[in-house]
Amino acid sequence: MRNINHEKAARKLITILANKEEERSVRAAAFSAIKSLMTVDHELALDTCLTIFFDKSEHSELRNEAAMYASMIAHNENVMNQIVIAMWSEKDPQVKNFVKTLLEGVAYSTRPCLVKQ
Repeated sequence: MRNINHEKAARKLITILANKEEERSVRAAAFSAIKSLMTVDHELALDTCLTIFFDKSEHSELRNEAAMYASMIAHNENVMNQIVIAMWSEKDPQVKNFVKTLLEGVAYSTRPCLVKQ
């Protein structure tokens, strides 16, 4: 679906991501496929990623992917603060370690899009 590079392909992938009944490996593959389609419908993709990240019943692999893609979609302080605040009550060590590493990487980034405007 990624190779189609069409708005409807991105929406279908977001639907797959949001579907908790879908196989975990399929949802993880949808995350990697949607990366190149992030230019389409940022709000829907961001909402889906944050919903998956904040849902503690989701598998840690999916939550880690959601945090990474949420930080890629929205390069703003608000989203990063939401992720940081969620870490206060986080019990899963894999998610904690991944998010800590992700945030350290962002903190030392020199990418201009992450610089406060």
